[in-house]
Amino acid sequence: MAFTASHNSRNGMGSRSSTAIGVLLMTDETNRIEAETNQMRLEDVIKIPLDVALSAGIAEYGDFTNAYIDRIESFIDMAAVRKMGLKVIVDTMYG
Repeated sequence: MAFTASHNSRNGMGSRSSTAIGVLLMTDETNRIEAETNQMRLEDVIKIPLDVALSAGIAEYGDFTNAYIDRIESFIDMAAVRKMGLKVIVDTMYG
């Protein structure tokens, strides 16, 4: 399962969770995660400095841009899009 930050401000921060293949979790699955998370106390949360997590292999940097674009292009007839001569603008709102 992967957790990613929400687009919300830090005051309204949430998370989005999905399976390893990017499928959103079902409501009952997210409800279980939410219930377990809400039972945690601040002292239950373990904080690890990023440099320690990186050196321990718990976290890693990754640039998934090309893989992401390749995956999106696998759903689209890119030759047809190029042939149309369209100009496309995407605003991800800092996403």
